[in-house]
Amino acid sequence: MRGIKRVGGMAARVWAILLLVQCLMASTAAVAGEQTFKRTGEYRYSDSDNKESKRAHVKETIILDVLDSEVVSYSQRILKLEMLESTTGGGVRSNSTKSVTQILAGFTRYKVVKGTEKDDGVCFSTEAEVTVDREATRRKLDEIAAERKKEEQERSQIVQRKQEALEREKAALEREKTALSAQNSMLQQQAELHAKAVALAEDQARLDRERLAAQQSIAAQKALLDQQATLNSQAKALADEQEKMNRAWAATAGAAPMQSGAVAHSGVPANFVYIRGATFTMGSPENEVSRSGDEGPQHQVRLSDFYMGKYEVTVGEFRQFVEDYGYSTDAEKGDGSYVWDGNIWVKKAGINWRHGVSGQLRSSSEENHPVVHVSWNDAVEYCKWLSFKTGKSFRLPTEAEWEYACRAGTRTPFNTGYNLTTAQANYNGDYPYNHNQKGIYRGSTLPVNSLAPNSWGLYNMHGNVWEWCSDWFKASYYAECKARGTVSNPDNQEPGSL
Repeated sequence: MRGIKRVGGMAARVWAILLLVQCLMASTAAVAGEQTFKRTGEYRYSDSDNKESKRAHVKETIILDVLDSEVVSYSQRILKLEMLESTTGGGVRSNSTKSVTQILAGFTRYKVVKGTEKDDGVCFSTEAEVTVDREATRRKLDEIAAERKKEEQERSQIVQRKQEALEREKAALEREKTALSAQNSMLQQQAELHAKAVALAEDQARLDRERLAAQQSIAAQKALLDQQATLNSQAKALADEQEKMNRAWAATAGAAPMQSGAVAHSGVPANFVYIRGATFTMGSPENEVSRSGDEGPQHQVRLSDFYMGKYEVTVGEFRQFVEDYGYSTDAEKGDGSYVWDGNIWVKKAGINWRHGVSGQLRSSSEENHPVVHVSWNDAVEYCKWLSFKTGKSFRLPTEAEWEYACRAGTRTPFNTGYNLTTAQANYNGDYPYNHNQKGIYRGSTLPVNSLAPNSWGLYNMHGNVWEWCSDWFKASYYAECKARGTVSNPDNQEPGSL
């Protein structure tokens, strides 16, 4: 028993020693996990602050300073976690109202060293001891890091799912956009087709109107032709009556009065015809096709008898005048004249009365063609020379005399009626009057005795070349004549334009 007791006593002592060692180890471990730091904190305040809030603020400042500066790797961990929070825009869900620093403050012990608090009315300061459980702090940091990493992964997954949803939505929008673009294209094509259909309908309506107008025009032209035939018949009857009167005059007085178109009296050149004066309507009606604004208003004109040349002045006649008179034309003294190049009139130097319409020199076979490239001054000088040569008075006709002689008693657009063909006059047949049938284009002048004369024996009153009149042009002259009533032998000599 004693041995047992001894053994037992030994065992008890050994057990007690082991227990003491364990306690010492645990105490050492506890001490090894903690560390105490001293700090002094200050707080500057205003009158509205109270003492408790000063203490709380200084305590927080001291604790956070110790944590931030003394705990191993603490600053780096906190910086990393705070950066993660700032980039993701959120905090820890389970501790959304507390920062990491506030959480770690729970692993500290804070004690104010007695007798160190100072308050001078401006600054509150205190000296305190802060004991930090370093191991617990590290573990808590690891937990926070792990929790935030997990939450970050969850947020990444959420973001990824949202991104995938956005991509799917974007693809759907692209498909919808493509479909809308195709629909817009089809709508545009439909609008273009509709516009073409409307244009075709308008063209068809226009053609229908033109066809109806053409039909009416044909009927109107036929009626006018019938009227012309009636007038021609009446004119023939009047001519027969005039012939009877002439024979009666011859029986009583031994001579008959001359009619328009009669051969000239003795002493007048043989190529002149007698034009008996009368009152006629000068100008064209407002409803006449292709009428120019300067052809009206129509007014009454009374003319005396006069003589007019049957033909235009020829190249040969003008050559005799130039050689006999020693005359130089305005074109020869100036910078030439205008020639027709097939499209427009172009002025060229060296062009004068010796040349044709297109600028080529006249050949000897063209002596009987009308002279061209002569000015109004040249025409007046020619009349003076002819007057001196014959002892008779020659001049250019007035516009009223020319129109009266050209009409030869007619009131239609032409002395040939309501149409003028290239068999009746020399002009560009590619541009017929009032959409009539096209004719030929000779491209040059014709001899002055070509084609048929009008009913008074005057040749080429339509076509071949332009002809000068003695009057000056004045835009208001017709209106002034109309206002005066019937005017006699009008001859506008007021300065105007050629």
